[in-house]
Amino acid sequence: MKTLKMILALTLLLSVSSMAMTSKVKEPTKIVYEVLEGTTVGQVSKTGVAVDIAYKTQHVDVGESSDVNITISTTLSEGMLKVNLRGLEDDITGVDTSNHEFTLSKNKNSFPINLQLSSSTEGIHYLNVSVTVEGQGTRVLAVPLNVGTVSKSMKNQMNTTNSEGKVISISSAEEEIK
Repeated sequence: MKTLKMILALTLLLSVSSMAMTSKVKEPTKIVYEVLEGTTVGQVSKTGVAVDIAYKTQHVDVGESSDVNITISTTLSEGMLKVNLRGLEDDITGVDTSNHEFTLSKNKNSFPINLQLSSSTEGIHYLNVSVTVEGQGTRVLAVPLNVGTVSKSMKNQMNTTNSEGKVISISSAEEEIK
């Protein structure tokens, strides 16, 4: 009888310990955001220097770093391509006003710029990209950086065409009538 009680107690202890070892621990859920991509290749644009931009940015949480990959491309084959980057707001960190210079040639017409950017506030933040080729002109573009929760009601539209066939830029806005 004593041996039976001992076997029963041991079996009970083993089954309880095996259940404890196989129980699943719930980890906090992490929000997975999308990667934003954009390009000006093939889009109607304002006049300026003949350059195009393609970008990829990671939508991240507040305080996390986003990989921002920008590629400047042009059909020009001579001169110096100067790129000036700066945040449109003070709360983008990882880029102070920075300048990049690239020598244009027939063999080299695509120039990558890779950054790590973050912000301490939620929302859509913009990186201003100013591209200049001496004697050819300047073109200014903006790269969005989504941080944290971004309102679905605010959408970025590059350009659209009005009823007269003119290309116009549309930005979202909230209006208050008093």
